[in-house]
Amino acid sequence: MIWRKENPMNLCDNKLVSSYFRSSSYEEILSSLMDLIQHKLKLDSIAVYELKNNKFKVKISRGFSSFYIKNFSRGLDDSQISQIINSPLITEVKNNNELVEKSPKYSLFFPLLVKNDKMGFMYMGRNSEFNDDEKNFFQNMGIISAFVLKSELLEESTGKLNIYDNRTSAYKNNYFYLRLKEALNRLEYLEESFSIFYIKYRYFIKVKKAYGKSRINESFNQIFGAIKKNIRPIDHIFRFKEDGFVVLFENHISKNEFEIIETLETQLNSILEKINIKTDIDMALLNITSTLKIEEIINLMEEAIYKSERTGKTIIIEE
Repeated sequence: MIWRKENPMNLCDNKLVSSYFRSSSYEEILSSLMDLIQHKLKLDSIAVYELKNNKFKVKISRGFSSFYIKNFSRGLDDSQISQIINSPLITEVKNNNELVEKSPKYSLFFPLLVKNDKMGFMYMGRNSEFNDDEKNFFQNMGIISAFVLKSELLEESTGKLNIYDNRTSAYKNNYFYLRLKEALNRLEYLEESFSIFYIKYRYFIKVKKAYGKSRINESFNQIFGAIKKNIRPIDHIFRFKEDGFVVLFENHISKNEFEIIETLETQLNSILEKINIKTDIDMALLNITSTLKIEEIINLMEEAIYKSERTGKTIIIEE
């Protein structure tokens, strides 16, 4: 038998394939790509910069401080930016960015292009030089990332996400009200009770100011992914207002089934710790067993989440 040593730069990574099939949004796919590249190449930092309105904005990143993200592109002059965007190949730069201390010594840039559509660039940096295999791996992953971004833009432009939040692929807030009305009708005529699980950031405005929109969007994507992985296909996830999610369970969550809520508590707090966002998530579970008006349910949700904020515990309400 001949044993073949696995190439560490092999694109057919089992974790990547698994993450791809679990992903429910394009940002989740990009996030999986970032994790894989950072792990394979032992990077200090990696990021995707998106070109919007002639400005580069970080879409997703690993290993950056907030200050570095804001000031990173200022360390490159116009000719370097032009070369990065217009070259079909990798651009290698030895850093001389005086704005940021402890910046990686070696940087690679790859343009995110599909045909002539310039969507941004991918960056990675570390303190040791990159060999040819690593550069080829980075270039291949950059091509995949470009197609992910292009697919996201195409879906947004063709209006296929009418009932979906285009950042997370959760259902939109207004669609929640329609599904809630259906659930109330089933409760009234078929006596089928249901549950609502409300999740929101505590002090969202302060958190958003502290970490920036892109970091918050990334955290929402990871939270959405964790929720989806732990619920059944018949249950639905909705964005609710600006700062949270609602899960509509098709049936009543009994005490015997409460481990799903405990699992989500653990995983969501772990996500915040992993991406270094220091805040709390408030949670409330409403078991709806009697016919109520939609406005009454929304009020109960708000009251329960307020109690969760005050006590630091998941609140369970039976109605």
